Amino acid sequence: MAERHRYFSEDDLEVGVTRSQFKRLGRAKQLAYMKHWFETYYEDPVQETPRNDGEYNYVWGGPYDAQDELGDEFGELVSDERMQEAVELVEYDGTVEWAPTSQHPTYRASLERDTEEDDRPTEPEGIEDIVRRLEGGFPVSFGVPEDLAQREVVSRHLTALRKELASLPRSAPGIGHNGAPEDDEVPSVTEVEASIADIGSELDKAQPDALKVASAASLISRAGKWLRARFVKVAEKAVEDTIRVGLIWGTVSFSEGKALSLPDMIQTVTDAVIHWIHVIGALF
Repeated sequence: MAERHRYFSEDDLEVGVTRSQFKRLGRAKQLAYMKHWFETYYEDPVQETPRNDGEYNYVWGGPYDAQDELGDEFGELVSDERMQEAVELVEYDGTVEWAPTSQHPTYRASLERDTEEDDRPTEPEGIEDIVRRLEGGFPVSFGVPEDLAQREVVSRHLTALRKELASLPRSAPGIGHNGAPEDDEVPSVTEVEASIADIGSELDKAQPDALKVASAASLISRAGKWLRARFVKVAEKAVEDTIRVGLIWGTVSFSEGKALSLPDMIQTVTDAVIHWIHVIGALF
C-alpha cells in the first residue's frame, strides 16, 4: 500500500504524526497508531463481505493477512517484536483473514470500475428483445391517452411505409416473380405488406395482441436490415448503372432514391412499435 504522510490514533484523529515522528514514539503509542491504521483499511469480512455457498466472496479485494499488511506499512519503522505485538493486537478476537474497508484503495478502485461500467452507454432494446419479453409474460395495459396517442404515431408511419411499398415499380414476371428474396430466411415484400396490415388491424382493437404486433414488427425489421445490407453491398460494387441499383426484392426493383429511404422508414416503424410497447408496459 502506498505510504501515508501521517498516522492517526483514537486519541489523535486530527493532527496525526509523520513517519519520522512515529519512529520516536514509545511502545504503547506506536501500537495505538498501528492498530488505528489497520482498522481504517481492514475489517472482519463478517461486516460487509458477501457470501457464496457459505464462503466469503471477496469482491472488493482480499483476503488480507495482518502480518503482511502491517509489515508492508510499518516494517521499516518498528522492530520485529513490535510488529508481532501489533499483529496479535488486531487478531485478538480470532480473525486472521481480512476484507478491505471502504477506505482501502482496492475497494475504492472496484467502486470506480463499477461506476464506469454503469455509465457506459447500453445497447437500446431491439424489437427481438421486446418479443422475448412479451413471450415471457411481460404485463401490458391499454386505453389511456398515452397508449392511444402512440398508436396514432405507429399508424402514421405504417401508412407512409405502405404507400412507399405500393409506389415501387414492379419488375417483369420471371425475375423473382414469386415475391421471395434471394435469401429464403428474409421476409418477402408480400410478407412485409401482410405484417403492416396485421399491425394496423391489431392497433384498431381495444385490446390489441401486443405479441402479435411485436412479432409483425420484427418481421418487417428483418426485411429492413437485409435491404440495408444489400444496398450497401451494391453501392460498394460501384455498378455501371448509376440511376438504378439493380437490386431485385421479389418482384420489386429499386431506384437509388428508394434504396436510401426504405430501410429508414422500416426502422422508424420498428422504433414506434417499441415505444408503444414501453408505453403500455409502463401503464400496468
